[in-house]
Amino acid sequence: MRNLRSAERCSTWACGLGGGALFWAQEFGAHVTAVTCVPSHLEWVARFAAQARVASQVHPLLCDALEIPGENCFDAAVAVDSCCHIPRHRTVRAPRRAPAPGRSGLRY
Repeated sequence: MRNLRSAERCSTWACGLGGGALFWAQEFGAHVTAVTCVPSHLEWVARFAAQARVASQVHPLLCDALEIPGENCFDAAVAVDSCCHIPRHRTVRAPRRAPAPGRSGLRY
């Protein structure tokens, strides 16, 4: 993710409690959509983002990682240790939908 520039938009799939999202927001100034399918994680991600002073950059989203709404809405999509839980044929196709044209695909 070293090529992620300030204010770029990325999504992190199966974000857990938002550690990756907080890191990219703090270190790179990115705006991060933290995708989770666990309802209770939304509040935790928001709370940790506020504590880290990046609440305006980290946006928790409750949905299936392969059903993120919108087209070409991210500059990068990141999945750390979560792709093993998604059928490979769906994982490979999904990043074509999420990142903006000419931007990074899925990183995992």
